[in-house]
Amino acid sequence: MLWWVAVAGATEWAVLQVGVHREAGVLSAIAADGAAGLCVPGYALISCPAEGPVAFRWAGAPSWELVGDSTVLPGDTGQAWVLAIDDPAVVATLDPLTRAGAYAAFVSTGDHAVPPPSPALLERLWAATRSPDLAVRRASVEGLVPYLRHTASDPFPVDAPPVIPPGVIAGLARDPDFRVRRRLAAILREVRPTPATPTWFVAEVRETLMRLVRDNPTVARAAIASLGQSAWSGVVPAQDAWNDAMERVQLPGPPGRASAATLARLAANLDAGPRVDPARAVALVFTHQREKTWLVWTAWREDVPFDRPRVDVLLRATMGVGTRLLRHWAETEPAALADAIAAWEPTSPHSDRFRIARDALANTENPALRAALGLPATGR
Repeated sequence: MLWWVAVAGATEWAVLQVGVHREAGVLSAIAADGAAGLCVPGYALISCPAEGPVAFRWAGAPSWELVGDSTVLPGDTGQAWVLAIDDPAVVATLDPLTRAGAYAAFVSTGDHAVPPPSPALLERLWAATRSPDLAVRRASVEGLVPYLRHTASDPFPVDAPPVIPPGVIAGLARDPDFRVRRRLAAILREVRPTPATPTWFVAEVRETLMRLVRDNPTVARAAIASLGQSAWSGVVPAQDAWNDAMERVQLPGPPGRASAATLARLAANLDAGPRVDPARAVALVFTHQREKTWLVWTAWREDVPFDRPRVDVLLRATMGVGTRLLRHWAETEPAALADAIAAWEPTSPHSDRFRIARDALANTENPALRAALGLPATGR
């Protein structure tokens, strides 16, 4: 009853988006002074009825503090984090910042736990991304991984505001060392925006990926691989990812193969239509990345019909075999598939790939297909 009275008498809300480090405690340990009534907690959010400024403070374990927007006006939304209080002894190990110090402070491994982030440690991490020492910059990229949304090592709740400040990710995308850029491209697939993620963060990740897909082949491969995952998570518009992959699938080597894999992955995000032509995608992959045709055609099997000349080439001149695609054809085009298989290896001894296909289709009841595979008749 009191909560409803307080809310009814308040004119506006003061909202704090806050990331509480999992070692610090829980969000309810944050106090709000000056609220006009009882505050409403969320997973990573506190909303307080307010008629004047609301001062937020950490009232939990004494070794932690609230950092960020500690005072929020009515109608405004602030962002803050509960971080460890700076330990001068730990901070001193990073002056000057060396490779060994950076790995010790920022990069967690199975046998090494890093200290919890404090304001000074995070400032050193952001500075490490701009270090003149290449080894330090490489360590800094690894140090960013926990602070990307939805990584297993993320110490903050999923809906917490990103602790990585603007410009850090974009700056690493311009690093002169291609290994730094390649690793950045790979880890950006971990980003999973939530409704609480600020638009600037999503935009910076998207623009960085679009820049890196145009980098040298080793960087582009990692960026293109991340592109499909980022389209699924909503960081990059799926249509943009499709257009980019279609443009690059003809590139030789890893970038082209990664583009083909992206075209397959995007089947979960896109529907066939005027701007998404799966048949053209399969044709491009067949021409430029033939081994990947099984993958792309399988993903778009409902939209790309059986094509005998192309199937003959795939059966005879590739190393892989798409068992799910074969089972789909066994249901939709059993007679055509039977003819193709009969022409593939008409006599024994059969290759391992033929035996894989036979095992995958062992449950078919089509007489012609069973005969082509050398399977016994079903008796029906």
